[in-house]
Amino acid sequence: MDQKVFETEHALVLIADDDLSVRLLERRSLEKAGFIVEEAENGEIALSSFKRLRPDAVLLDVRMPGIDGFTVCEEIRKLPGGELIPILMVTGLDDIESIKRAYEAGASDFISKDLNWEVLSYHLKYMLRASRAFVKLGKSKAKNRALLNAIPDLMFRVRKEGIVLEYKESEEIQSLMTSEEILGRRLDEVLPKDFAEKTMYFVEQTLRTGATQIFEYRFNINNVIYHYEARIVISGEDEVLAIVRDITERKRAEQQIIQLAFYDYLTGLPNRLLFKDRLGQSIASAQRYGTKVAVMFIDLDLFKGINDTFGHDVGDMLLKSVADRILKCIRRIDYVSRINTEEIESTVARMGGDEFTILLSNINNIQGASKVGQRILNEISQPFKIGAHDIHITASIGITIYPIDTEEPDDLLKYADIAMYQAKDKGRNNYQFYTESMNAATVE
Repeated sequence: MDQKVFETEHALVLIADDDLSVRLLERRSLEKAGFIVEEAENGEIALSSFKRLRPDAVLLDVRMPGIDGFTVCEEIRKLPGGELIPILMVTGLDDIESIKRAYEAGASDFISKDLNWEVLSYHLKYMLRASRAFVKLGKSKAKNRALLNAIPDLMFRVRKEGIVLEYKESEEIQSLMTSEEILGRRLDEVLPKDFAEKTMYFVEQTLRTGATQIFEYRFNINNVIYHYEARIVISGEDEVLAIVRDITERKRAEQQIIQLAFYDYLTGLPNRLLFKDRLGQSIASAQRYGTKVAVMFIDLDLFKGINDTFGHDVGDMLLKSVADRILKCIRRIDYVSRINTEEIESTVARMGGDEFTILLSNINNIQGASKVGQRILNEISQPFKIGAHDIHITASIGITIYPIDTEEPDDLLKYADIAMYQAKDKGRNNYQFYTESMNAATVE
């Protein structure tokens, strides 16, 4: 559609003037240009017509009987929807005081009655174009603001020097500061030092590469750990927008998934999957540093009788108590949930049922494994107080050493299992190191 037609099509103009001849001239000029025209002969009728018709523009004579044009203009501006309506004041007066008063009343423009009436329509066209553009911009800003407010993320706009230009708080994020405390200040003045330094590093990376930078950070707020994800994007020349999202629940869910996938539900110990992963890492470390790795396989003696006699609930409580005692017997307990780490010294795992395994990393001789094995036997042989029951139980332990017995992780577990059965054959409540003759006997 042609822009000029669009500016006038269906546009309703309210004319307020007590001079009939002036109203006729204004009507003729505006209708010729495509406007729809309504007339009012005084200020009272003009206000009533405005409330009823809601016109797109208003032409007001300054001097009218009763309520003058200045007052009508002021009252229109007070009405809902009247703030942005184009109002053109029309008068025979040309003194500066009248012009000043017209603008103080809220007029959009001011013309004299000696104007060429053919030009009047163009005045209104330009006023309508500006008004519509302003309304459209206002709606766009309101829409953008509504969208931003609907986003639960915390946002702030930052200059390359680290000065905060804009800050949007978030009801869903426990903020460390308010907008009054951060606006106009440098990040290193209002944020913890390490967080400010990390943020500025990614600000510089974003401005240098143009690529979005993402990093995570965690805060301890009132002894509660909160995890946040920050995205840094370019928002202008030498400016970035930082979008901060609370990912605490996601991190907790991830931790729960790790717990379910890699840890035993009853004892909280690593399961078979995590134990084998750590065993592989320990072997890799031993290869680099020329050390040894010990794998111990523990099986409780005659545990089935405990379940049959006291029930599975008591049996489960006993397994948890056994796990606690085994943990006390090794030199270091590692609860690190990360799978990829070279810092593991020892790991206790539950393989299932009444079977446990121990991984001793970076040992220099087999005597260390012997000491741990004997310590475990002594601890487990002490009575367990489970509810109203005093339960006595023993264990059989098989031990295998990397790289003396084998260099394969699966074989280490198999050989430790074979050695454990050898311990049972020798009367239980003892430990045995794996030998090749054990494997030959097992195969036979």
